[in-house]
Amino acid sequence: MAALDARRLAGDFGFAIVAQVAAMVVGFANALLLPKLFSEATYGYWQLFLFYASYAGIFGVGLVDGVYLIHGGERRAEVDKRLVNSEFWCCAAIQLVVGGTLLGLGLSPLFDLDRATVVIGVALYLVFFNLANFLGYVFQAIGETRRYSASTIVESLVFLALLLILMLAGVASFSPYVAFYVLARAARLGYCALYARDFLRAGLLSLSRAVRESWQTMRVGVKLLVSNLGGMLIVGSARFVIDIAWPIEEFAVVSLALSLVNFFMTFTSQAAMVLFPALRRIERAELSALFLSLRDGLSLLLPALYVLYVPMVFFLELWLPNYAASFELFAILLPLCIFNGKMDIVGMTMLKVMREEGRLLRINVIACVASVAGALIGGFAVHSIPFILVWIVVCVICRCLWAERFVTARLGLEDGWINLGSVVVTAVCVLAVSFAGPLAAECVVIGAYLAYLVIFRNETAKLLGAARGLRRS
Repeated sequence: MAALDARRLAGDFGFAIVAQVAAMVVGFANALLLPKLFSEATYGYWQLFLFYASYAGIFGVGLVDGVYLIHGGERRAEVDKRLVNSEFWCCAAIQLVVGGTLLGLGLSPLFDLDRATVVIGVALYLVFFNLANFLGYVFQAIGETRRYSASTIVESLVFLALLLILMLAGVASFSPYVAFYVLARAARLGYCALYARDFLRAGLLSLSRAVRESWQTMRVGVKLLVSNLGGMLIVGSARFVIDIAWPIEEFAVVSLALSLVNFFMTFTSQAAMVLFPALRRIERAELSALFLSLRDGLSLLLPALYVLYVPMVFFLELWLPNYAASFELFAILLPLCIFNGKMDIVGMTMLKVMREEGRLLRINVIACVASVAGALIGGFAVHSIPFILVWIVVCVICRCLWAERFVTARLGLEDGWINLGSVVVTAVCVLAVSFAGPLAAECVVIGAYLAYLVIFRNETAKLLGAARGLRRS
């Protein structure tokens, strides 16, 4: 085990932030420019494609996740490259079979033209997605997170360039956007293959051994795969039900609100990506201290997003007046930014570092089952979209608190009151922005957040001290 290299870690974070800024520009165009160009129905189908494409990782069948876990913390020179190359081509074979099957379904008369376009787009996308992810996860596992971030930048810039061409041409059909989205992911695969060429030129194991090793890797990774799927379905189940029980225009409204939330959540997923290989290499005592710093720091910093809600919505309503209902739902979904973010960095990352995939699986599956049950009740019994969204927010909060409590106990640490404080300030802020006027809501939110910082002033002082120490270094 080695000490945490803070300077290198800060550099990796910086590179990840650049990648995330590039992704956010694309997200900005998707969430705030395309709704101006598309009709609500067209925007709904575009969001439906993005929604189903987000589940393409399922077809990695645990192989991608297993490579990530098995080789996490190794250096490039230490990795068995022939093994990784053989598993890559096994993964490629699986993607071609699955993609070909979905392509056949999309070309069949089962769907109308718009939904057929969605299915065909997903069929093509998942092949490039999982192969790029395989190599990208290898980069993450061996600590070359800057290479992974660079691949994100390549994909974002390619799609952004193609997106601007279509938008300037006034193309209001979603089909060309789907095609270019797939092309951008193919560009990412090309970039990853270029910088993984030593793996791809390393030769292959015999077919029987390659299949056997791939199966073993799948068995390791399937827990993480199912766990990730469960985590996605906590929110995704709501969108599935809304797609079935409401018109496509309502799906578009909810999807825009979720796109705004995703602006913030993707930052934390990038941070988690950088942390994992670094944390796999450090001593347990340092891991415990870092966990406390991350838990308390995120609990104090992330709720500051509530302060931004009122001014942000003011400008969004001026830009997209037809989507006012989306911004009301955005208020309900705000806690996802805080508690999903904490779960990514403090919960999932720490559990993966400690190789507690089984515990992570249990937490995510139970939260997923609860979320699906609530979504079904809200969709077909209560028939209320706000009911569904409040339910999934509660599930996300409970999942985060459960994971943090387990990690705290596993590291032999004491529980603090800061988690309860973050729940209370969340409840106050969400109620304020949901029911009070804009000015009154902003005053309540600022007051609640400042009171929260004062109550936990010791933790706030530690956070400020750590920030000053990092700046001096």
